Amino acid sequence: MNTVSEWDDEYARLSRAAAQLRSVSSHPMNNTSNSSTSYQQQVQSLQAGLVRLNSRLALMQSSNQITSDIAAQRRALVDNMMKQFPSSNPATVTNAPPNRSAMQMALQTQDLLIDDLAKGVSNLKGQTKLIHEEAHLHNRLLDDIDNDVEAARIGLENETARAKKLTEQTRYELCKLYIYIAALSVLLFLLILAGLS
Repeated sequence: MNTVSEWDDEYARLSRAAAQLRSVSSHPMNNTSNSSTSYQQQVQSLQAGLVRLNSRLALMQSSNQITSDIAAQRRALVDNMMKQFPSSNPATVTNAPPNRSAMQMALQTQDLLIDDLAKGVSNLKGQTKLIHEEAHLHNRLLDDIDNDVEAARIGLENETARAKKLTEQTRYELCKLYIYIAALSVLLFLLILAGLS
């Protein structure tokens, strides 16, 4: 039970056991030695569990797993439950219902914890909303990048087509120039022959 969630699970289990003990103590029982001994053993087991929870709280607080405020709140829960089932002489039967003010204090402490939990859920909702908005913005930016890449691809294809067309025109013009040079060379040769004769 070295983590907070394990501590919470153990506290919930002990809280259920305490509720069962309270319901048993509020109904008249046969005052047989077996039933009183069983009830006393359950109370002692509950008290031992609460002592374990307190020691685990101290351990988690010293190892900085929880803050002192959270440890104090949880310690108050454990202390209130201990007050509901005080230590008694095993020979006597404690069928009296738990102290009402202790129950009210436990309920108030639980209300405070529930309020803290509600605040945490509210903060989580806000953070989730911010994450959603940021993800939406990133999706929009990715769409814009896709559009820009597509436009650049189309522009590159157009430039490649123009370059091919220009290359073909240049070849055609070069061929014409070679033909002119060849024709002029032949004409020059003929003129030189005519001048020699």
